[in-house]
Amino acid sequence: MHNNNIPDGYYIYHYDILYSTNEEAIILAERGAHDGTVIISDEQIAGTGKYGRKWHSPKGNFYCSIVITQNIELAPLQFITSIAIEKTLNQVLNQKICPDISYKWPNDILVNKKKISGTLIHKKTPSTGWSIVGIGINMYNSPSYATSIIDHNPNYRLSNLQFLKLFLKHFHALRQNFLKNGFQNIRKLWLKKAYLLDLPIQIKTYDQKIYSGIFSTIDKEGNIIIKNDSETLKIGYGEIF
Repeated sequence: MHNNNIPDGYYIYHYDILYSTNEEAIILAERGAHDGTVIISDEQIAGTGKYGRKWHSPKGNFYCSIVITQNIELAPLQFITSIAIEKTLNQVLNQKICPDISYKWPNDILVNKKKISGTLIHKKTPSTGWSIVGIGINMYNSPSYATSIIDHNPNYRLSNLQFLKLFLKHFHALRQNFLKNGFQNIRKLWLKKAYLLDLPIQIKTYDQKIYSGIFSTIDKEGNIIIKNDSETLKIGYGEIF
């Protein structure tokens, strides 16, 4: 367990290899794990992303899951996590090159329009029980359509544990911001770096329907709002493409 230089209330458990950090975190949550229990693994055998897709999980990239027992709704938790990742990436990427970091609704982080990170949140029930915040970040390896930290900072030398400790400081501060001020501040921070905001987009939803329009904003529940010539649409979950 690694608990030095992290905010109070967080407990880090480091593994060499796991089937999935989210699965391990769910097991621990069901056994009564404390809020702030953090699982990090050097490698995953069967990591998953959105829609159950396999998450490419080679050794060296960042795989982490956090148990949250506070009753925080899905949207605030999703956006808090994305902003904390972006703030941490800003600390470690090569600022001379000034990479463009943006949030792709609902749960991806892009660098120069290529995916570097994704998050996946499991909730026991919609309104009660624990949540698991799963995070994957390309540190040294990425598919051809994505990017990694080493692509933007060839001199990057931090361990994943060191990166995690930087991330937790931002994550904790943003959680406290939300608990004190509500979702509005988090929403404003996210919108400042929203990918394709005010531009035409297409969204494919769970049921394979495709909607087109101008990405107008996100509402107080985290739904994306798009406008076209005939209507204003509110969409709770889907994928921009």
